[in-house]
Amino acid sequence: MKIEKGKAQISPAKIFGALILLNVLLALIIFIFPTGNIKLLNNYTLKFVSLNKIFDKEEKVVVDAKKVIADIKTVDTSLVSLDTKKLGKNKFEEIIVSAEKKIQYPANNKSALTAFFKSLAELESLNSLIRIIHYGDSQLEGDRISDYLRNRLQLRFGGWGPGIVLPYDISNSRISVKQSESKNWVKYAIYGKTAKIKNGFYGIGASSYRYTTETLTNTQVNTELKIIKKYASKKIENPDGTFEYITDSAVVLYDTIRSTNSDKIDAWFDISNAISSFPRVRQYNKITLLYSADNSFKFNLKSKNGFNKNEILPKSYVECKSWEIGENNKGATLNFTGESPYFYGVALDGSSGVAVDNFPMRGSSALGFDNINRKLLNELFLRMNVKLIILQYGINLVPDPKNNYNWYENAFSKQLSVLKSAAPFASILVIGPSDMSMKTAEGYESYPNITLIRDAMKNAAFENGCAFWDLYAAMGGKNSMSSWVENNLAAKDFTHFSTKGARYVSEMLYNAIIDEYQKFLKTPN
Repeated sequence: MKIEKGKAQISPAKIFGALILLNVLLALIIFIFPTGNIKLLNNYTLKFVSLNKIFDKEEKVVVDAKKVIADIKTVDTSLVSLDTKKLGKNKFEEIIVSAEKKIQYPANNKSALTAFFKSLAELESLNSLIRIIHYGDSQLEGDRISDYLRNRLQLRFGGWGPGIVLPYDISNSRISVKQSESKNWVKYAIYGKTAKIKNGFYGIGASSYRYTTETLTNTQVNTELKIIKKYASKKIENPDGTFEYITDSAVVLYDTIRSTNSDKIDAWFDISNAISSFPRVRQYNKITLLYSADNSFKFNLKSKNGFNKNEILPKSYVECKSWEIGENNKGATLNFTGESPYFYGVALDGSSGVAVDNFPMRGSSALGFDNINRKLLNELFLRMNVKLIILQYGINLVPDPKNNYNWYENAFSKQLSVLKSAAPFASILVIGPSDMSMKTAEGYESYPNITLIRDAMKNAAFENGCAFWDLYAAMGGKNSMSSWVENNLAAKDFTHFSTKGARYVSEMLYNAIIDEYQKFLKTPN
């Protein structure tokens, strides 16, 4: 090799050494970041071949969502009731649930849902109302999954209305009701970047609302003269030489004072029925206000079908005040005047059957229930006759993969323990995370940690005697989300279900519940 004078040359040995060093560095990066993702600034992510892909010789799993939902038949959304003749004398439905879509129990102990199933069976003969609370993350926003489940249960067991509604919906997409409110409400919640409160008065939806009086609307102040009758007082000398004043009922005085009557409204909350919701959801005859208050306050309830009620509601540690308003298929407006109570929601129900409440918590992983005042939560669960609590979480943990989720299993187990102690009379059903896809060199594939999160949630559920439903398996398992997106069953974020997809998910959940319920009915007591 000819070397020209004055020009630096790099020997082949140095080039070879540099290549070896570069590969060593790349190998270290792959071992440090086994998922193949490095988060950068401004929400950018550096992606490369993951450690699993290097050693995984298996072919990519492909799922066909059409086959997953082939046997799932959703109901006609215009139905007001089911054909009871088709259910038979004991109201049994012809339901076939495959193994991956069944509800699972701790150590095959199927008593986890017994309390709920007993309450359902009693609805066949008693004129009562029971509640199901559906807590979850942003997968529940818009009331899509809960609304269809509500409709299915109300068609089968009776019930009307959308359940508990909060002053405002962060997603502004709820399909069961339309709502608007004055702009001076402040939200407190156990989740998200919201204001927090030290007394734990978060309420049944894990949130509470208070209004400020800085912005007043509809203010009309009238001044009038009033004649006030008073009694005079007289001075009495005691034996020890001291004096005191006592009322002299024999002398009456009259005084004229100027008083103020105010019908100002400090805050308001308006609910209108959504035309896209189910027929039974658009009708209800009972409104219940859930609150705590340090002082009494003025309250006005106006049904858009003509009911109008003015009351001064008393201070109370916790109150669930109900009004029978007659048939309502339009909506209602709630007006508040005075010192703000802690407002936990308004329940729009029928007088009997099943009510299903939808409480989405954007960004939540079900942590924080232990920050709710336990006594308060117990009172609300008891007074609202809650018989089933559903918790559907997990997707917010997925985008930040870890190799071990023992920490989450312990944290989630603590939350379940809190809810069980607050509602010992209710059953709890935990729903694991749905599939989520990330973009890789080979297309969209499931995050590698979903089953770890799923197993952590299932272990926590079983540790606390709760039932578990595996949504990941029910929708097809690994790499199923990409097929759900292709078939317009999920959004292009490869995380959230579309309205159509949510109905299939809800139908699968309903079938799983009713399948177990009908087995319960056939089992000798």
